[in-house]
Amino acid sequence: MELVEADLVAHLTTLFGPPFGEVVRLDDAVLLLTRDPEPHRNGVLSAALDVGNEGRIDELMQPFRDRGVGMMWWVFAGRDGIDRRLHQGFLKR
Repeated sequence: MELVEADLVAHLTTLFGPPFGEVVRLDDAVLLLTRDPEPHRNGVLSAALDVGNEGRIDELMQPFRDRGVGMMWWVFAGRDGIDRRLHQGFLKR
């Protein structure tokens, strides 16, 4: 799963990164921000999230809110799916 995630992040940052957009690489996340308002061209491509840390979800969503663009959050859930509490944290937003 990690290889698939890494490949997708590399692919999308190549397609929509400079000169079309900005790739923000943080210690725990990769964000893609473009000037296009379409959600599929902006988003959190990868993020290490701890269950119960909903504040981090808000922090990572803030750059998209600031620019007024739609965004997608890519989640690689694996065979067991996404943790129910983390899923609820996304739905609250």
